[in-house]
Amino acid sequence: MLNPTTIQKLNFNIASEHVDAFLELGVDNIGEYWTKENFLMNLKDKWDLSLFSKTEDKFSGYLIASNKLGKAHIHHLIVGKDFRNNKIGGNLVRELEKNIINDYSAITLKVHESNKNAIRFYNDLNFRKISEIGEYVIMEKRLKYI
Repeated sequence: MLNPTTIQKLNFNIASEHVDAFLELGVDNIGEYWTKENFLMNLKDKWDLSLFSKTEDKFSGYLIASNKLGKAHIHHLIVGKDFRNNKIGGNLVRELEKNIINDYSAITLKVHESNKNAIRFYNDLNFRKISEIGEYVIMEKRLKYI
């Protein structure tokens, strides 16, 4: 088991200063396509919603989210290879949920239909499939009913 992991808000300054380290966390993911431009792109409420984790003073993961149609939308969730299977991904999602529970009714995301591990991961966090768009499964976790 790793030393304690801390989760913090990801702002533009931290993201731009450490973008290479963040992108390095996902290099072993099949189909990983994010560039510096993707990572630093300005989206509605992105810097209020996005998070990163540090474990043993190293970046261990990140969650990039924005306000999409009034819901918090997860664009990217990455945990570095050396830090997986330590609940970091789930903790990032739960921290997002805790931070937005009073302001958003749901969290949405899309995942490639072939990524069965990710679909199972999100199902375990109470996300449910709401539709499909091409090869992607659209998932949602309702936080409150308004």
